[in-house]
Amino acid sequence: MELTREEEAIQGELSGIDTDQPTQDPDETQGSDETQGSDGTQGSDETQGSGQTQESTVQPGPQPEPADKDNGGWWLLGGLLLAAAVIGCVVVQWLRKRTPQQPHTMTQVSDQILDLEVAPRTNDGIVTGAMQDVGDRDDQQDSYGIFDLQSAQRGLLAVVADGMGGLANGKLVSSTLVRCFQEWHRSAPEMPPQDLLLDTAIRSNMKIEQVLAGAQRSGSTLVAALVKDGYLHFLTVGDSRLYLYRGGGLLQLNREHIYQEELAVKAVNRRVALSQVRSDRQAHALTSYFGMGELSHVDRNDEGIRLLPGDKLLLASDGVFGTLTLGQMEQAMALPPQEAADLLGRMVQEVGKPHQDNNTAVVVEV
Repeated sequence: MELTREEEAIQGELSGIDTDQPTQDPDETQGSDETQGSDGTQGSDETQGSGQTQESTVQPGPQPEPADKDNGGWWLLGGLLLAAAVIGCVVVQWLRKRTPQQPHTMTQVSDQILDLEVAPRTNDGIVTGAMQDVGDRDDQQDSYGIFDLQSAQRGLLAVVADGMGGLANGKLVSSTLVRCFQEWHRSAPEMPPQDLLLDTAIRSNMKIEQVLAGAQRSGSTLVAALVKDGYLHFLTVGDSRLYLYRGGGLLQLNREHIYQEELAVKAVNRRVALSQVRSDRQAHALTSYFGMGELSHVDRNDEGIRLLPGDKLLLASDGVFGTLTLGQMEQAMALPPQEAADLLGRMVQEVGKPHQDNNTAVVVEV
């Protein structure tokens, strides 16, 4: 067949093309880890593996090169990129779980007490952490506060108050307690730490009587710990607990004001059987709490407890120690304060206890 002049010109141009080197669109880019979004999702990696196009070449002769000659290579590359993307997402999620969370602010964990301070670290090198969760209840009755005023002169004060959910105004009483300790810790004249705590308890009880005047009966427990000059002073009412963590073990420092303690005394005096100490249905009923008027019991130490470097304190409501074992709490307390508090909260949730109570924990490390 004879070629026209135009066909001869086209054939001449085609003869100058190098058919051994396929051309590629200059705008086409290979998928890479740099395309990964900040939210951990892949951007263009998956689409560029199988969806990129190669500029076609024209070859002379009756047998053109098959168009899908290199498709197998592109599918392999796409598969490798997709696998790398999945592995990258898994690593990112693992790193996020390993990264310690920032200390809670009071507005995050106790929305009823917005003006309380939380001091992650004091100028004495004391580090704190806190956790609070509503559990399987309709309302949050617990309150807590951590106060130090960034001054070693007054020391660091940590308070946990567990409002009695079975009574009305439990949150009102617990938050009033924490506010009273906050305000008097700031404004009280200079006095020994043990006297400061006792004086604050007296003022708090008077304040609660005023708040509840004419209202339905209500109440709250209290655990307050004051760390000053390397010594611990505490005052507790009710069944909230104060622990000292030292050498990998937890030691409860306070005695709970529950009916079981009175049953134990009666058992020693042979007024009740030993079995009744634990089997009595009212064994865990509170025998002393703020809101009852005249308190029956107050637990405190007159001489300060010397704290050693690395010692930790745990202030906890019964929603924590009533759900977790001592071993679980010791496992959490081996971590830095905020991580320890967060792990305690996660452990409580993982137990999945029916009707789980409000749970609050404050951790202090010296």
